Amino acid sequence: MALRKVRISKAKIAMLQLRSAIQLFNKREYVSSITLAGAADEILSQLAFKNRGHNTLGGEKYFWDSFASMYNKPQPSKDKIRRLNNRIKNNLKHHDANADLHVEADFEFEAQSLIDSAIRNYWIAFDSAPKDRIVTNYVNWQWT
Repeated sequence: MALRKVRISKAKIAMLQLRSAIQLFNKREYVSSITLAGAADEILSQLAFKNRGHNTLGGEKYFWDSFASMYNKPQPSKDKIRRLNNRIKNNLKHHDANADLHVEADFEFEAQSLIDSAIRNYWIAFDSAPKDRIVTNYVNWQWT
């Protein structure tokens, strides 16, 4: 049996993951939607940073810095914000020896947050909305 290698760009992989994440979200299969949306978001976040020098994390940092200033609190690091944003996704993907045996979260909210972040990172990376029917329908349904 011969192997059939296929070459796929990271942007295409991210779009396949994002599309599947949205389809799972629409079926209320939030746990699997979270892991796929998170994978897409990681790729698109890096592409946004590479192509434009920033990604959604920069906007979130600005928001939390402003919020911290209003309450005279220390500003969180980008790393802390990233860890908090990815906490549920990482709990779903990994199990350490001393980890809890259950994950408690608003899975619908987490899935939607990661899908939205991936779409925003795509827009930053490529300066346009994703040209995909499933993604467009999701945006029209959720954002309008």
